[in-house]
Amino acid sequence: MHCNKLLAAEEKPLHYVAHSRLPAEPRINSLLRLGLRALGGGKKAFGCVDTKRSRGVVGLFCLSRIRFREVSLGGGLPGVKKI
Repeated sequence: MHCNKLLAAEEKPLHYVAHSRLPAEPRINSLLRLGLRALGGGKKAFGCVDTKRSRGVVGLFCLSRIRFREVSLGGGLPGVKKI
């Protein structure tokens, strides 16, 4: 599953609570957990979970291509080998 889809699936319930007609306290708590993106401001950048690099990300592993190469050559990813 791709990183973006995984994070979006985790945010759906919070987004629902934030924009519902529930009492103020749960709405405010969900808005705080979602961050500025829920209010319409800011941009949530998806990238490498180690280096925070936003370009050249291998989606299945959520690692940048550089970090993916380092980890896979070091044997950190089981089942991945150099051809």
